[in-house]
Amino acid sequence: MMLTTQCLFGFKSFPSNLRLLTVLMGSLILGCFSASMPELNADEPSSQSYSIQIAPDKIYPDNVYRLRLKGGSDDSKFNFLNWTSDRGEILSNGKKEAFWKSPSQPSSVLFRVADQKKKILAQLKIQVQLPSTQNMVYVPEGEFVMGNVWEDVKAHYFVATTQAMVDKPARRVALDAYWMDKNRVTNKQYVEFLRDLHRQDLLRITSEAVIGFHEGVEIPFYYFKLRKPNSFITLIPLLDGAIKWNGKDFEIESYHENHPVMDVTWSGARAYAVYHGKRLPTEAEWEWAARGGKDLRQFPWGNDLPTLYHANINNYQGPNTVPVGTYSPLGDSQFGISDLVGSFEWVHDWYGIEYYRDNYSEFPHVNPQGPEWGKDRPARGLSRLATFKGNEEYLAPLAFRYQWIFEFGYGHLFAHDETGFRCALSPGRQGLAPAKPPVKKKPKKKLPLQTEGLFPLPRKGGYKY
Repeated sequence: MMLTTQCLFGFKSFPSNLRLLTVLMGSLILGCFSASMPELNADEPSSQSYSIQIAPDKIYPDNVYRLRLKGGSDDSKFNFLNWTSDRGEILSNGKKEAFWKSPSQPSSVLFRVADQKKKILAQLKIQVQLPSTQNMVYVPEGEFVMGNVWEDVKAHYFVATTQAMVDKPARRVALDAYWMDKNRVTNKQYVEFLRDLHRQDLLRITSEAVIGFHEGVEIPFYYFKLRKPNSFITLIPLLDGAIKWNGKDFEIESYHENHPVMDVTWSGARAYAVYHGKRLPTEAEWEWAARGGKDLRQFPWGNDLPTLYHANINNYQGPNTVPVGTYSPLGDSQFGISDLVGSFEWVHDWYGIEYYRDNYSEFPHVNPQGPEWGKDRPARGLSRLATFKGNEEYLAPLAFRYQWIFEFGYGHLFAHDETGFRCALSPGRQGLAPAKPPVKKKPKKKLPLQTEGLFPLPRKGGYKY
């Protein structure tokens, strides 16, 4: 038989033939017990060297963060840990790791973690801050016609393929105001984000990808190389390769720090946005920011054909990227947002092939969020290799919707040398009064269905067919 006593020096055991000695030294043993097990007040932190770690360490409203209890020499004595916070909501409890949703408004928050005897082991006070609107553009509320209003489905040249019909019929959309990045996220900005996550032990890096956590699942954020997803797919997407891992740190190709980041998955783009207290724009928000008015313009800058001073298209730079803002202000939209064509951008929605048709209405759709589910996320924008020389029978680059699964079979786990992103932010998230929602009213004139035949808008100098 073994007896165990606990004293200031830890656990000690001795055989039963020493019981007599134990009895004779009872007063000493009792003194050891009283010294090693002081009564702790519930409001008094434990003297043990415990601390609370929160990750990510940039705290913004309405986001979920991971809490960890760090330190201590013996974890086995904690059968249950109780996490509490005076703001927000503890989503999981009982373990040394918990998850917490931050409150919807900026405030100070006090965390405490206690053991099963209600003795506080550690506490931490943090500040929930508002996301920055630096280098963002305020996009006012508005109503516009979303979708392809230029293409005539009755024309002799029109072929009703799946891709040709995804932006039809056009429909009226009404949006609240929001903020949107003036430029796309750059390689330098994305590397700073990856370094922050790596420092906080929130990434796993392999020779093929940077893998992070998205909604509790490990998902690639950024690819260094891609393989064929299955034997039926023959194409492998090209990658930009501007960001590399040298075994210790991330490196950016020389002179590409200010170029838009490519090779990012949808999850990698969304993780960046959430980390900065923001989100990805919806399809409707992206198109409204690009059109910037009710004139149904075909390019962000208007209806003039692009030149090498407007955007990185028409193969002017080949497959290469250029620094963000290169074509500003000439290529900006009416709201002052740059580089909306010349490469694609991830947006928030799920991709629905028949979403426009199934949701057509003569009344405006207010703040549409896209389908409830899908297999892929859409990419908005236009390829750098797209050409516009003046002899096109239809031009709809701002209505163009695409999903990469058509070509490569990857879905939103896909990355490509022509797919980047930018962030958006709702007005209430930085202390501004939210914009008044648009009034739902019947339009004066019913929007004609796409099958009635709609033709391109007149262009300065006329069309060249």
